[in-house]
Amino acid sequence: TAGSVSASRVSGTVGATTLHPPSTLKLSVEEQKRFLQDQSITKVTSATKWRVITHEDNLPGQYWVIQFLRYYRDQDCAGAPSGGNYIGPYDGTAIHSASEVNFPAINAFKNTGFKWKGLPVDGNVFVGMEYNSMVEVRCVYLDQPVDAQSITTATVQAYHEGKWVNVWNADVLQVGGNIISMDHSSLADAPNPSPSDVPSSSPTSQIQNF
Repeated sequence: TAGSVSASRVSGTVGATTLHPPSTLKLSVEEQKRFLQDQSITKVTSATKWRVITHEDNLPGQYWVIQFLRYYRDQDCAGAPSGGNYIGPYDGTAIHSASEVNFPAINAFKNTGFKWKGLPVDGNVFVGMEYNSMVEVRCVYLDQPVDAQSITTATVQAYHEGKWVNVWNADVLQVGGNIISMDHSSLADAPNPSPSDVPSSSPTSQIQNF
């Protein structure tokens, strides 16, 4: 599984990005609060719709290409994935902004070697899943295979109380596997501003790359 792969942790701060060796500890609660307090983040762990989204200005080319996308209940993307095994029949329906012909959104969830090539609509490009019931998500595994068409910044969103809300902002994404661990305990005493459908321009993240 994604959680069993050796990976180094990357901690992003507003306005700066620092790479750390695998032995580096996670950000402290106070550091997380300071880094996230200005972000439009809503503490949501269960929803019927989940997606990853970025602004078209973050695309290095025409597409956003994803090899594999999977959600997990475990904060380190270990164990069984959320919402079924993605082999089929599926527990939901793939959703997306738009896709290149022959590269549909469902390809991102199959892990069969076929890719999703996403196109922006109204300034944003996204892919996700609408499930038949509530699905718990605390970690997102994202694999970007093509350097020229990968991105470095994305936002995890959930459909909550009738609208899309930002659940986590991820930066320093790289080519290959990215484990986006969403630790909302750091937001326990933080204000909860009204979220925007458009991802923040200065995201904060706790990510493992490999």
